[in-house]
Amino acid sequence: YAAHRAAAGFYRALGEEAQAQTHEGRAQTLFQLIQEHFWLPDLNTYALALDRHKKPLRVKASDAGHLLWAGAVPQERAKTLVNTLFSEELWSGWGLRTLGSREVRYNPLSYHNGSVWPHDTALFAGGLFRYGFKEEGERVVQALLDLAKSQPDLRLPELVGGFPREKDQPPVPYPVACRPQAWDAGTVVYLYALSQGLRDW
Repeated sequence: YAAHRAAAGFYRALGEEAQAQTHEGRAQTLFQLIQEHFWLPDLNTYALALDRHKKPLRVKASDAGHLLWAGAVPQERAKTLVNTLFSEELWSGWGLRTLGSREVRYNPLSYHNGSVWPHDTALFAGGLFRYGFKEEGERVVQALLDLAKSQPDLRLPELVGGFPREKDQPPVPYPVACRPQAWDAGTVVYLYALSQGLRDW
C-alpha cells in the first residue's frame, strides 16, 4: 500500500499523471482488501496473516503497527488499534512483543513469537506520529532510547526478551541477538527524525 502511494507521488512529480493514477488505484484496492479481510473487530486488531483457506489468523501481534506506519488504517479505527497495541498483552514497556502474551505460541524468548524487536517497535512509533498520536509516539521513542541506554555498549540490540519491564532492571537479553545490527542502528536515526518532526511521508 505505502509503495503504491509513494510510486504515485514519484510519477506525479515526473508529470506522468496516468501512471500516478494507476498506482493510486492499486493502493486504494489494497486498502479496501486489508479492511475487508484482515480487520478482526472482536480482537480490535488486524490479523497477522491469512491461512491457506484464506481465513485470518486470530492472534494479536506487533505487525498491525506496520499498518499504522504505512497509513493503511482508517482514521476512525486508529485509536482502537493503538489501544490494543499498548495493551499488557503486546506492550512490554521496552517495545511491542512480536506475539501477544496470551497467545498459545507465546514465548518471550522466541524470535517471532514474543520477543521485542526495536526496529519493529520504531515503525509503530512512526505510525503513531503519522496519525497524530504525538504523546504516545514520544512514549515509544523514550522506551527504545531507554532500551539502548540499558545496554553495556549503548546500542539497540537486534531484539530482547518480551518479558514485562521491571523498574531499575534491564531487559532480558536474547541470547544470540546480533550486535551491531544494521536495522537497529538505522532505528536510532529514525527515532531522532521522529523526535524532530522530520516525518515527510
